[in-house]
Amino acid sequence: MEMYDCPKFNHCSSPICPLFNASDFNSMHRDEKICFYLLEYQKTDSKAIFDGASLGEIYKAMGKVTEELFAKPDSFRYLLKRLIKASKTSSRILSGKRLSHKVCL
Repeated sequence: MEMYDCPKFNHCSSPICPLFNASDFNSMHRDEKICFYLLEYQKTDSKAIFDGASLGEIYKAMGKVTEELFAKPDSFRYLLKRLIKASKTSSRILSGKRLSHKVCL
């Protein structure tokens, strides 16, 4: 999967795309945005969340990147803290689905 295939590509504010090159996260600064889908991948039941939103390919790509990042914890200390924090919050994908569901009713 290429970064251009990402549904958020045209309006993403993350300076580093995990679909392009995960090793670029080495140069990440504390205040930089992190890929929306990389954060969503950390949520409980993320596979079901991504499948429900027809994002199976993005799910696979984020899984690969997450494995690479956690394999080198010393290199990506700040990023891993953010991913762990994201794992403890609710899914923004699911929140959006709930909102759109209410609007349709």
